Amino acid sequence: MAPRASARALLACLGLVVAGAGCAGCTARKDPPADAAGGQIYEFQNCQNCHGRNGEGTALGPPLAKLSSHWTRAALTQYLADPEAAARTDERLGALANAYSGRMTRYDNLSEEQRSVLAGWLLERHP
Repeated sequence: MAPRASARALLACLGLVVAGAGCAGCTARKDPPADAAGGQIYEFQNCQNCHGRNGEGTALGPPLAKLSSHWTRAALTQYLADPEAAARTDERLGALANAYSGRMTRYDNLSEEQRSVLAGWLLERHP
């Protein structure tokens, strides 16, 4: 990660901590109800702290625009289980990880069904 991007990411993360919000590695996510909708899961997992409330992106995470050009629901569901593993084997994902916070949070606290609901919601909202 470039020094300037690293400093921006650190300051953004520190700002979230001061504000009481969470980010990858800063505060714990809340487990959503088993029947939560995709938008609720996005909020409970604090995705907005890195990707923005509307998926516009921040210094910590890329915008979520045009997801369907790279993902199917099944592939995105699998990715959400272990993003770091995917970034190690996929050049595009590795470059994104390096350009932003350096790592994407694992969603191993979610069931596969919840990851699928989140993936479907993301693809509908950011095609």
